[in-house]
Amino acid sequence: MIDVDWGDAEETILVWTFEDGWTAQDFMDAFKLSEEFVAQKLTPSIIHVLLDVQHTVHLPKDMFTLGRYAINRASDVGFKGLVTIINPTTLWHRFYDALKITVPHRLIIKFASNADEAYQLMIESNAIVLSN
Repeated sequence: MIDVDWGDAEETILVWTFEDGWTAQDFMDAFKLSEEFVAQKLTPSIIHVLLDVQHTVHLPKDMFTLGRYAINRASDVGFKGLVTIINPTTLWHRFYDALKITVPHRLIIKFASNADEAYQLMIESNAIVLSN
């Protein structure tokens, strides 16, 4: 299961909370729900995505396909926010290392060790975007 919800009152941070045992279908459902959340916003803004994978031990066997789908979809819709992954283990670092050659330079993915660090990265990202 992957729970999707807004992480702030301004609706600028989408939080995906992954539970161990999540599936490719859960991922696709979370993606669809996220797009619905963004489409319902009354005021357009830069949206950041926080992937909380702290409670995952295994990745689905088709994770590379899911990762490529997410990267391509983000590029197609012009995603400009920061993707932050909360992950105290090396599992997701290894996955990202294998996938990063397909990540467009304009898509920024960072890792954080906890929610406080993740939110700080997003705040700093907003400051950079606003100064440009």
